[in-house]
Amino acid sequence: EKEKILALGGLVVLGSERHESRRIDNQLRGRSGRQGDPGISQFFVSMDDDLMRLFGSEKMASMMTKLGWKEGEPIEHKMITGSLEGAQKKVETRNYEIRKHLIEYDDVQSQQRDVVYGIRNKLLKEEASSEILDEILGKILESLGSNVQESRTLSDIDKEFIKNQLAFNLEGDFDTLDVLEEKIQNKIEEKISSLATLYQPISKFILITTLDMAWKDHLLNMDYLRESVGLRAYGQKRPLDEYKREGFEMFQMMLERFNFEALKRFFEVEPISSEEIDELEREKNQTDKVNYSDDTSIIDSDGEEPKNDNAPKKNLDKVIAGKEKVKRRKLKKQKRQQKRKQRK
Repeated sequence: EKEKILALGGLVVLGSERHESRRIDNQLRGRSGRQGDPGISQFFVSMDDDLMRLFGSEKMASMMTKLGWKEGEPIEHKMITGSLEGAQKKVETRNYEIRKHLIEYDDVQSQQRDVVYGIRNKLLKEEASSEILDEILGKILESLGSNVQESRTLSDIDKEFIKNQLAFNLEGDFDTLDVLEEKIQNKIEEKISSLATLYQPISKFILITTLDMAWKDHLLNMDYLRESVGLRAYGQKRPLDEYKREGFEMFQMMLERFNFEALKRFFEVEPISSEEIDELEREKNQTDKVNYSDDTSIIDSDGEEPKNDNAPKKNLDKVIAGKEKVKRRKLKKQKRQQKRKQRK
């Protein structure tokens, strides 16, 4: 069979049009001459093809009309081939610019991703939670210091602002940022000592989950910004520069929110003893256990005893279905509350 094909001149590849990329055309040509076998490739091009209509030379069409070429008559000339290659180069250049433009947008998120993943990789290592907490405390104090007055002693307005920002209770009063730092540091040490052996896994879990939630929200906001930043071109502004500027500001705000939220959640953790765990499990088992009354004690809506044996069973099914419905409502309510806490 191969010998018959070779005797006929090999494989013939016929192309109904030229592709936008020269690489695709060369691949098709290569199909007709694999491993030194003979073959022929022939492409047919119409002046109405998208490639020629959008990027071809308009002078060529007018010249062909002047020379008297009729519609449907085959045209073979080096000028046609050169015009096709020029059109393909224009398309390839345009596609390259589009890909380059997209990469520039992706580079913004790539740099932010490196920072976030650097923090996350630190948290995944052993004994790194204390280091991260110290860094978080330092950044929180730096942020608070930039938002209060420059005087050494804090005013009442500054104290109220700091308490609202921290969102957790501090024992006693503080007049300076140094005193505030000492109080927070003491609170961290007390929490570490109370957690004891649970400190590393709990702190790692809190910091990682808080960082992941903040990062997911930030990625969503960046997508919204990417969709809307193109309109800045109407204001004579370069969309990419605006995307970089606002993306950097949003990233800084995200890291600041993460610092405050992570420290707040760390202080909210309270260790419980094994006895308290057993007590909670017993309470849970008691609530899950449902005791039903005897079938004969259930009466119908008219206040009369059921007239047949099937009536008590139907009423009992209604009671069970009602209790299950209440349980489902409670579970849905708890899920909604958890989602609201995560959003906050």
